[in-house]
Amino acid sequence: GVDYTAMATVTYDRQNQTESASVGDGMLQFALTGAANTEERCVLQGTKGRIILDGPFHVPQRLRVLYDQGRGELEEEVHDYPLPEDPYDDEEWNN
Repeated sequence: GVDYTAMATVTYDRQNQTESASVGDGMLQFALTGAANTEERCVLQGTKGRIILDGPFHVPQRLRVLYDQGRGELEEEVHDYPLPEDPYDDEEWNN
């Protein structure tokens, strides 16, 4: 059979590469499913902000970088990457 839904949490101890000292725990979480119509985006959260790949994740056309400026305050950069025109069809492709 094929897994219909998967979730995982991975924790690890991050090392400071210049001092070889522990700088705290790192964590990765993900979930995927064929059981629901999910938003299909990726969020990479860091200590100073986050990077968001807007969906559909398998062919993202927008990347947002959000810098934390204080509690509830963000500075945002937006980078758009439109799909090229499909020379073989008049409809949108790979969406």
